[in-house]
This record gives sequence, structure tokens and C-alpha cells, in this order.
Amino acid sequence: MATNEIFEPVGKLSLPVPDGTAAGTALIIFGVVPAVTITAEGEGGNAALHATCAIDPAWVFDLPVKGEDGAGNAAVSIGELVVVDTDGEVNVDITNGTDFGIALEAVASGATSTIRVLLLPPRPAA
Repeated sequence: MATNEIFEPVGKLSLPVPDGTAAGTALIIFGVVPAVTITAEGEGGNAALHATCAIDPAWVFDLPVKGEDGAGNAAVSIGELVVVDTDGEVNVDITNGTDFGIALEAVASGATSTIRVLLLPPRPAA
């Protein structure tokens, strides 16, 4: 078993949502993850601007992520798409990588930090 596994397929997570979002709202979280809110924003033990959301069962892992893109050092923001590039690194170099997951924590520009990454659900080939 992988020791960096955080959540084994989970169908709900506390995720950022717009202010005032009601329970039962359909959303696209981080621009790519379809979700439906189970709780209203800020309720059910969630912080302000977060709600418990139902998502396609997904995995969350602690992974080393490098703060760089195709041009050099670049910070990784919460909610940003991360890719696996041709060197096998996880970063935000979308010109040299394949979509992989969503950063659930931030990484400083130029740093490599182990952060939680929500794996993207499979998508049909274009």
C-alpha cells in the first residue's frame, strides 16, 4: 500500500465554493471537477467559503510538487491544475505535461513541497 495515500476513493470532500452557495447546488470546482454541494457554504463543520461536496469518487495523495512552469519558477496555488511533465515531475508546466490533478495546498515559486493532490477523474480522449 502506498504510504502517501490520504483518502481512498472518497465521494465527498470539503471544497471551496462561492459565498452563499446552498446545499444541492451543481458546481464545477476548480474549473474541472463536477460536484454537488451536500451542505450549504460554511455549514456542517466547513470553514467559510467551503462546503461538503459530492464528487466522483477520487483519490487524494501527498505528492512532491515543484513550483515551476514552462518558463521557470512559478508558485502553485490551491485549486490549480498540476501536470506530470516529461521529466516525471509534478508541476504547473501545462506546455510540457499531462493533466494529472488539482493542488489542494500551495507551493512557493521554485520550491518543492509535498502537498495534497486530488487526482483528476478519467476523461475521454479528445
